[in-house]
Amino acid sequence: MSDTLRYLPTDPLDEDDGPMVPSANLAAWAAVQSRHKSTHVMGVVMSRLFTRRGIVLAAGGAATMSPVVLHTSPASAAQPSGPLITLLTPLRIYDSRTDTVLLGGAKLAAGQAITVAVSVPDETRFLLAAFLNVTITETEGSGFLRVSGTDSSGERPIPVTSNVNWSQNGQTLANLVLTTVGSEAGVDIFAGGAGRTHVVVDVQGYVPFG
Repeated sequence: MSDTLRYLPTDPLDEDDGPMVPSANLAAWAAVQSRHKSTHVMGVVMSRLFTRRGIVLAAGGAATMSPVVLHTSPASAAQPSGPLITLLTPLRIYDSRTDTVLLGGAKLAAGQAITVAVSVPDETRFLLAAFLNVTITETEGSGFLRVSGTDSSGERPIPVTSNVNWSQNGQTLANLVLTTVGSEAGVDIFAGGAGRTHVVVDVQGYVPFG
């Protein structure tokens, strides 16, 4: 089955000047559920986020789906949270190529994990979640990265899905990752498989507490 996906701004006259969300080289994956039916959509790339009205997802092709409005602030959530805040300029928070502390400039190898602190200048609230652009470069062999909020309690189950995958030497790939922000404002990045790679992390947006 071959379907297409397009984004329709809820403001068709483009009167809302919401910020552009950088989307180059992103291969995001999303499962969109509507009130009436559930449709899995591959290859979702965000275009423009309308700060007041959200965006509409509309699917075409062989499958049909009722339009779904994605709002920047959910109607209900497990924890009280603020709105999704998108950064006009991505904020780099980690680059293993220049890191002198966690890896000492080396690549992240299979079986290793690092904890990256997620902080945004002038943001004093705790962060519940973050949209991170995770890039791998100068890959060796094959492997994957798994990104999740740091869990100091050890009670959360380990995620069973990967966020970025590579299959050969010399690749540069990126993916947009939505993850919780855990203990000490940290995010864990684990490498699996049999290879190693440099890792670059940029904050694209975040959800604060309260």
